[in-house]
Amino acid sequence: MLKESRSDTKYQADLEQVVRGLELKGYESIKADLPDLERPSGLKSVDKDFEYVPDVSAKKYEATSFFEISQKTHEVQKLVTKWKLLATVANIKRGKLTIYMPKGTMKFTRELVEQYQIPAILEKM
Repeated sequence: MLKESRSDTKYQADLEQVVRGLELKGYESIKADLPDLERPSGLKSVDKDFEYVPDVSAKKYEATSFFEISQKTHEVQKLVTKWKLLATVANIKRGKLTIYMPKGTMKFTRELVEQYQIPAILEKM
């Protein structure tokens, strides 16, 4: 999600749930903006002064994957750019982009992914 939306208590609970699920699935080197974990590395845009930081990054079998928690936003273009960038970098690193959809964000997320042809796995929360 975009950085401005990350302070929400519901977001933090969802983030912890995603991290626990990844640990159970055997992912290693999990990075998330949580007190006991290292913050994921950001990807800085060359032409703009903006940094895209994934909600969670993790490795499994030497492949780096990114995990996002969808939240509705009015800054759709920034969100689409972030997701496309993360999907591209994950593909280069032999990983995948997975977008988790909390209740109330499924339609919004599916429409964006379909409309902008973002190569991502969609998971209900």
